[in-house]
Amino acid sequence: EVIPGSALSPFTATATSAKLTGTVIGTTGSWSGTTSDDKSKAFDGSLSTFFDAPTSVGWAGLDFGSNKTLSQVKYAPRSGWASRMTGGKIQGSTTADFSSGVTDLFTISGTPTVGVLTSQTISGSYRYVRYLSPTGGYGNIAELEFWGK
Repeated sequence: EVIPGSALSPFTATATSAKLTGTVIGTTGSWSGTTSDDKSKAFDGSLSTFFDAPTSVGWAGLDFGSNKTLSQVKYAPRSGWASRMTGGKIQGSTTADFSSGVTDLFTISGTPTVGVLTSQTISGSYRYVRYLSPTGGYGNIAELEFWGK
């Protein structure tokens, strides 16, 4: 509301950024061959569990169901294997299998700290997002969060 004669101008409230949820997508299976370290562990809210892919280049992501505007990604490495995230990428895509329409949003340039979420500002509007481990990374991510609206 604008009060006549005041120096205040009207404003429009906007939705703040929130942790986004969706259907887990990504590399099928795990190094152990069980669900104890499959892609869902990257989104379970625990820094003590992890995704350990069955192949050298694994990925874990989310299908939001519709485009979401991204503002931030948070990630944490698997304890004992943090260096395997160096060179990994955060990507958005127009296709669920990331076969086309892929955009690199951020590349992890250093070894992330174990036991904490590292935050990085990102932008863009995507339905499909993922963490793609570098060659030899085998996933090895403890937690992954996408934030936006």
